[in-house]
Amino acid sequence: MLSKGNRQKLGLVQAFMHAPELLVLDEPTSGLDPLVQREFLAMLREARHAGQTVLLSSHVLSEVQQAADDVVVLAGGRVVAEGAVAELRLARVRRVRATLTGTTVDSVHPLLVALPDLDDVDVTAAPGDLVRVSATARGEIDPVIRALARATIRDLTVEEPDLEESVLDLYARTEAAS
Repeated sequence: MLSKGNRQKLGLVQAFMHAPELLVLDEPTSGLDPLVQREFLAMLREARHAGQTVLLSSHVLSEVQQAADDVVVLAGGRVVAEGAVAELRLARVRRVRATLTGTTVDSVHPLLVALPDLDDVDVTAAPGDLVRVSATARGEIDPVIRALARATIRDLTVEEPDLEESVLDLYARTEAAS
């Protein structure tokens, strides 16, 4: 009797070995060790370069981010988003961190909390007359940068979320709308 991982490997070998035009894979890396998962992603890239179409259903979003060109996100049996992986990532939440000089917590905090697309605003004093800011931006980043630029920006980081953060945000917004 084969282990779950070995049964999964055998199934993948069978799926890929005849180079079909369309591969339909449901949770293909379930039970696979990390080395075999990496090999699977390489096989997916080879299939794509060979002109094959792969329909991949997975809850492992880091894997989808590495393997997919286009994504459809389902929540409650409905399509809540679709598009290129990069579009889904870029259109969503971004984390903003800044270190400011020439200002105070009391000056910066009201400017930032007044922005409608900024959540989780945290403004704290730091040694050396610095003010540290962290927040979550949903939507346009320009108003955030303009508010921060009222002081001297010593350091600024704007991080794009990975696909998993974007999808979790979509799920939360879908539930809130229901």
